[in-house]
Amino acid sequence: MDENQALFEQVLTAIFREEFPRWRGDLSRILRVGGKVINGESDRELKRLCRVFFEESGVRWLRYELHTAYWRERYPQDQEEDDDEEEGGSNCYTMTDLLVQRILLAYYAQKKRLKYEQEVDTFPYWRLSVIEDGRAYPECLEEAKAGYRHHADAYWKTKKLPCNRLDCRCSISHSMKPD
Repeated sequence: MDENQALFEQVLTAIFREEFPRWRGDLSRILRVGGKVINGESDRELKRLCRVFFEESGVRWLRYELHTAYWRERYPQDQEEDDDEEEGGSNCYTMTDLLVQRILLAYYAQKKRLKYEQEVDTFPYWRLSVIEDGRAYPECLEEAKAGYRHHADAYWKTKKLPCNRLDCRCSISHSMKPD
C-alpha cells in the first residue's frame, strides 16, 4: 500500500470512528475505492458506496441534522423555495454529498498538512484560510483573523482540518514570516 492510500485509509477510518462508530464494518467496502479517488479518477464510486451505506444502514447522522438546521435557521427564505428539492435543499447537500466531501476535504487537508510539516524549516508560520463565500462559519472566520502563528503554537496541535463543521472548507497556508 502506498503512502497516499495509507493516508486515505487513516482519514476515512478516523471519520467513521468519530461519526459512525457502530458501522465500522461498512468501512472496508468504501476503503477499496480509495486508490481510484486519490489517483484523480472519478469519485463516482465513492459517492455510490456512501449512498449505499446510508440506505442499507438507515443510520441517523447527527452532524448532518445539525448542519441542515443551522443553515435553514440562517437562511429561512431558501427553505420555501427548496420544497421540491432533494432533502437539504440548495443551501445544504445530501448526506451522501456531505460525507464524500468530508472524506475528500479531510484527505487533502491532511496531505497538505504533512507537506507543510516537511517544509517547516523554510515556512514555520501557518495560517488558517477560509473562503468567505457565505458558507463559512463565524467561528472559522474569527479564527482566521488571528493571522500566522508559529507551527509549534498550541493552536496547531489541536486544530483539525477541515474543522468538524460540515461543508467547511478551512485550509492552511504557510509563510516564512508572521503577519
